[in-house]
Amino acid sequence: MTAVIGSILAALTAVFCAWMAYKQATKTSAEASRVEVQKVDAGAYERARVIYESGIKQLEVQLTNLRQQLDEEREVSGRLRTRISDLEDTVARMRRQMMLAGIEFQG
Repeated sequence: MTAVIGSILAALTAVFCAWMAYKQATKTSAEASRVEVQKVDAGAYERARVIYESGIKQLEVQLTNLRQQLDEEREVSGRLRTRISDLEDTVARMRRQMMLAGIEFQG
């Protein structure tokens, strides 16, 4: 009888040790999976950050180009306004000269 109880205790001990080994392996596997997910998440985050920063740099370049173009357009616009003013003065002067000369102006 003692031998049977000893065998049962040995079997229970073996089952318990096997169960504990299984639980530890499951826990280790879950931890490894969590670490791998974190690595994948970190990689995805890094790729997204690089793409985002690249997009921001492109927008900054476009903004700089647009500002330069705007400055150039303002300069051209200023020159054109000055030229229009000069032409209006010329037309007014010519009208006065025509009126003084007795030439009738239509329009």
